[in-house]
Amino acid sequence: MSEAHTPPKLFVNKPKKGLQSPGGEKGDPVPSATVRQPTATPLKKASLWSRYKGAAGALLFVNLGIGAYVLFGRKPNPQTTEKAPDTEPEAQIAKPQETPQQAPSTIMAPTNTPSQERVPPPPPPKPIVSSEQQREILQWILEEKRKIKPRNKVEKAQINEEKQYLKKLIRGQELPVLS
Repeated sequence: MSEAHTPPKLFVNKPKKGLQSPGGEKGDPVPSATVRQPTATPLKKASLWSRYKGAAGALLFVNLGIGAYVLFGRKPNPQTTEKAPDTEPEAQIAKPQETPQQAPSTIMAPTNTPSQERVPPPPPPKPIVSSEQQREILQWILEEKRKIKPRNKVEKAQINEEKQYLKKLIRGQELPVLS
C-alpha cells in the first residue's frame, strides 16, 4: 500500500500548465521526464560600458595618438630642404681637394650656384578690375546683403551698416582698388 500512495513531489519551480499531468489533480504523480525544467538562473546583463570597455579604451588610445601626432608631429624644416641639394656640389668640390695628387689651384668655384638657378620667377601681375566691373561687383554684393534674413537686432544693424557702406562706394566717384 505504501507503493500505491506516494507523497506529492516538491518542485523547485512551479511547472507550467502544459507540463502538468492530463488529470489536472495536484496530487497525481507526474512522470519525471515531463517535470524537469532547466534550473539555470537568468544571466544578469552587463552594462554597455563594461561590455565594450576594451574597445572604448583602444579607441581613446588611438585618438590620443593621432592628436599627439597632429600637434607634435615632425614638421619639415624649410631650411634643411633648401640646403640638401646645395650640399651635393660642395661635396663634389671637396673630394678633389682631399686627394693629395691634385694641386689646390686647379679647383674653381662654380659661377652659378644651384640656389641662384632655382629662384622662381615673379608671379604674373593680377589683372586690373575696371571701375565698371567693380561697380557691378559691389551691386551684386548689395543685392546679396538684401537677401539675408537677420536673426536678431544686432545682426540686422550690422547688415544695415554694411549696406550703407556699399551704397556709398557705389555712388562715389573713386572706388578702392580690388585685387
